[in-house]
Amino acid sequence: MCNARDQKLQVTSYKLHDSMEISEIRKKTDKELTKLLAEQRERLRDLRFKIASHQHKNYKKIDKVRKEIARILSAMNERRHYQEIPKSKITISKQIQNSKSQNLK
Repeated sequence: MCNARDQKLQVTSYKLHDSMEISEIRKKTDKELTKLLAEQRERLRDLRFKIASHQHKNYKKIDKVRKEIARILSAMNERRHYQEIPKSKITISKQIQNSKSQNLK
């Protein structure tokens, strides 16, 4: 049987892994992101069914899962976009940004 302290530790550890930072998501590989995206979409589907059948009352979790899905998709799109842009255009755009920032000073 678990005592109150063990239960509190379990809840705390669950909350730590509830959502990921964007930096953690960016470190993952494409396969891991695809798997994580599928898991989060399944989680969102389950939450919607539980709320519809009145088994779950916390509506805020849906927002958290949707934001997590958005973070994953953003990271995937960043990679796709970065791969499409040639390196020469990136260096030119950085030079333009630097010159604009120097002009503002």
